[in-house]
Amino acid sequence: FIGVHEKARGGIVVFTNPGTTPCYRCVMKERYSAQIEPETLNLPGAHGSVADVALIDAIALKVAVSLLEQGQDSDFATFLDGVQERTQIVVRAHPAYRWGELDLFDFMLKDLPAEEAAFLRQSAFHSCDTLWLPTDRDNECPDCAHLFDGADQ
Repeated sequence: FIGVHEKARGGIVVFTNPGTTPCYRCVMKERYSAQIEPETLNLPGAHGSVADVALIDAIALKVAVSLLEQGQDSDFATFLDGVQERTQIVVRAHPAYRWGELDLFDFMLKDLPAEEAAFLRQSAFHSCDTLWLPTDRDNECPDCAHLFDGADQ
């Protein structure tokens, strides 16, 4: 799933690998529920720069090729091995992008001393960033719970 948000200032990429990672229904509970009740689904089109959309798409392409090459001796397969269950990717193409009400990039700096966080904010972080967030599976999920029966959950 690729979502482009806020004039393509950022977006989200969500992927699943059946039997290995949680399914779309587990990861995107709110969005899945909104599809069941269409009147709650309000998704205006996100017009934006083709360069910013391409950045979000490039992340999705890397994941897609990695999924296709899993189990092979390739850089893409090795990349996927390192991702593990971090299947929700927030992509920031513009420094003003916020994912909902939260600036996840500032959130990542919250435990640093204020001076170090300010330095990173001003000197290192700007845009073209990604955060790879871990996702939880729902042990009662009607779509994928049967794939994990007996597995460590």
